[in-house]
Order: sequence, then C-alpha cells, then structure tokens
Amino acid sequence: MKKGAIFVISLLLGLLVAFAIYQHIGFEQVFKKLTLFNGWQLIALFSFTALRVLVWILKWRLILKKFECKDMPFLKLAASRVAEIAVSYTTPGVYWGGEAIRIFSLKKHHKVSVTKATTTVLLDRLFDLFGFSLFLAIGFVIAVLTTNFVVASILFLAIIIAIIGLYLGLRVFGIKKILGWGVKFLHLNQIKSISNGKSVIIASKLKQVGHEIVEFLKKGPKHWFSIVLISSLAFFFEVAQILVFFLFLNKNLPGIMDLFVAKTVIIFSSLLSFIPGNVGIYEGASVLGFNMVNLSAKLGLTFSLLTRFFDILFVAFGAVILISYGGIFLAKFLNNTSDKNC
Repeated sequence: MKKGAIFVISLLLGLLVAFAIYQHIGFEQVFKKLTLFNGWQLIALFSFTALRVLVWILKWRLILKKFECKDMPFLKLAASRVAEIAVSYTTPGVYWGGEAIRIFSLKKHHKVSVTKATTTVLLDRLFDLFGFSLFLAIGFVIAVLTTNFVVASILFLAIIIAIIGLYLGLRVFGIKKILGWGVKFLHLNQIKSISNGKSVIIASKLKQVGHEIVEFLKKGPKHWFSIVLISSLAFFFEVAQILVFFLFLNKNLPGIMDLFVAKTVIIFSSLLSFIPGNVGIYEGASVLGFNMVNLSAKLGLTFSLLTRFFDILFVAFGAVILISYGGIFLAKFLNNTSDKNC
C-alpha cells in the first residue's frame, strides 16, 4: 500500500513537472516541430533507439557465452530483454528495475540456475557502467583534441571521482555489501530459489555471486573488454540520434561536443531519476542539456517527446511479451524458483 502510494504521488509529481515545461515552452510549438518529420525520417530516428536495444541484447548474450551458456536462441533472449524494458519503465530507474524478468526467462526457457542467471544480469549492469565510463573517457579525448578544455576538465573530474569512489567503496564496504545494495536497487532481493529442498532468498547467495563476478573480472580486460566496447556503442547511437534529428530539421548541425554534453545530461537524468518513467525529469533534462550548449529549448523538448514515444513502443511490445510469459508463472518464480539446474 505504501509503495503504491509513493508510486502514484511521484508519478503525479512528474506529470505536473512535464505539464509545466510544455506549458512554458508551448504545446503548439513542440507539436508543430513534430509535423516537420515525414514517415521515413521517423523510422530512421526510431532505428537508433532500436540499435540501442540491440546493443543491450548483444552485450548480455556475449556475457552468457563467456559463462558457457551457449546455443541460446537470439529471439528468446531479445524477448526477455524487451520484456524487462516494460517493467523497468514503471520504476524510477527507467532502464533499471526489471532484471528479475531476465532471470525468470533464463530459468524457464534455458534451464540456467538462478544464481548463474543473477550473476550474468548483475555483470550486464556493471558493464553498462563501464561502457558509460568509456563513453565519458572518449568524450574527454575529443574535448582535448578540439581544445574544449572546460568540458575536458569537467569530464576528467567526473572520471577521477568515479574511480576514487569505486575504489573506496570496495575497500570500505567490500564486494558483498555493494552487491547487496545492487540487488535491492534492482529489486532482486525477493527472488527465491530452492536448494536441498529449502527455500532460500537469492540475496543469501551473494557470496557465491560476488565470487563469480570477481573471478570473471580477474580474467583481465582481454577477456571482457569487448563487452565494454559493445556497451559504449549504445551511448554513441544516442548521440548520433540527436545529430540526425538536427539533420532532418535542416538546422545547422551542432558540434560533436555540444551533442556529447547534451546527451550526457540526459543520460544522467535517467541514472538519477526517482519518478516512474522518468516523467518530467527526462523532459527537463532534455531542455537543460540543449540549453547548456546554446541549442533551442523548444528543440530539446521536441526531441524528448519523440524519443519517449520510441521508448513507449518498446514498452508496449514488452508488455505483450510479459502477457505471453503469464503472470501466474512469473509470480511463482518470484516466490519459489528451482535452482537445481546449472
């Protein structure tokens, strides 16, 4: 009841923020901009969102292969990844929070143990952060090469803070404690498995999960750096989407660092959001990101509306997949999943 009330209140708050932004900039102005795109241009812009999702699927598939989980049909993995998008969109994380769906799918369709499935999903999220870090590092290099030292300094400071924060976190709290927070953040702490006939909450197996993650990373960048590269591609596709957006509007193309900064602000809004669907926050971040590099706030809001529509298409598709999975089976999994298979 309490969670439901928080969900409704935060969603209403987000809707009020979004309404205020649209009213300030002008509903008619934004929708007028949308009419400038033809069907083929909308499909082209949508393809960048689709490519981002494809990168997510390929990244997870590559991690599974590293764990000897081979011969898994691509379409089934894609279905569970898209289904996760539908669940995550109702959580404050937007792109986080529906990971249990993937664990459910690996168990139900591929007979992968819940422990191993949890390990691959947590690694997938970890490589999201690594990919974003690489994205920032490449941005830093571009900023230096283009003599944009203000942006370069900000990015360098952000990278250093992230590295120091990760190091201190591991030293002070340890991998198990940090994984525990991650499990709660991703809503995996209620998943149960059966071991020796007894029901055990998966969070109690964090030691084993943590050990597998550490061992995987200890194999060195040669073993997993390709995953980081693939992960970073998703962020670059998002930057390219803004570039094509301006190209189709016959506007003067912004500089590469302008696009990079604008998109980085938008991405951070998704990471730090506390409102379901990032409603209001995403719109505000798009306007802020565009304004920071002297781009039109009107265009920022138009871009946010367009990309939100693309995201909702995947959410709708994911909802259909969730229905096909069946609510009863999913509920059973969340409360009582067999962990006998490896």
